[in-house]
Amino acid sequence: MINIRHSSCVFLTLYSVIGFMLASLVSCSSSTNFDKIPQTRFITHYQENENGRVPFLSYWEHGSAKEWDERVEGLAGKKQILYIKDINIDYINPKPTTTHAQKDLEDLRIYFRRALYENIKKAVKVDRNFIPEIHPSRNAYTLEIAITSITPTAAAVNFIMAGVDNLTPVPASAVGKFIREKGHIAIAAKLTDNHGRVIAEMADYREDHSALFIDFKDFTRYRHHKKHIDDWAKEITILVTHPAEYRLAPPSRFSINPF
Repeated sequence: MINIRHSSCVFLTLYSVIGFMLASLVSCSSSTNFDKIPQTRFITHYQENENGRVPFLSYWEHGSAKEWDERVEGLAGKKQILYIKDINIDYINPKPTTTHAQKDLEDLRIYFRRALYENIKKAVKVDRNFIPEIHPSRNAYTLEIAITSITPTAAAVNFIMAGVDNLTPVPASAVGKFIREKGHIAIAAKLTDNHGRVIAEMADYREDHSALFIDFKDFTRYRHHKKHIDDWAKEITILVTHPAEYRLAPPSRFSINPF
């Protein structure tokens, strides 16, 4: 025999959890982290991105759409070298002080540059203009990126909170999932042409974006950051290899992938 009262309670509980999740999704999609971007001297132009072309919080470019398309397509069919500089970490404040934290940051710096190189190299195979290089080259365009702020995911705190969640009713567990300690990472980037003229600058700030129910990235210090770096590498590659009218979709704030 079906317990109608129990079924109603379960339904209301699930309804409350789903309602909270949807409200969180709406809240996240409508908010902006532009004011959280560290404004360093690495780039000159910080302006809230309103043209919808790229998913970066701040974006500026010099020149017309025609000029941009000529760079992407290559004048007279000639390929253009794109020098990808080492990722700059000099503008991070405060800087990591422990040996372990410094090594983690160095690993992320190397990971970021490799991700950019591999993504742009794949784009070249489908007849895009830029050829990526990791060494300076004469008459090359230059892509420079700086990590300007970073805090690791509070893995230990999240692990403890996950244990507390398991001892509480379902609604509390759902709430606990959304108030766990978040890490963040911020970057700035600029693209200069072969004459040293800056033709595009961007800056972005992203926080941990967990899977809806359980996310093992919450229990590691920098797995969320690598996910953001992967996204940035793909987005920057699309930006420098596609015409001006191309629009990049914003990254999802939540995922069903727990890894």
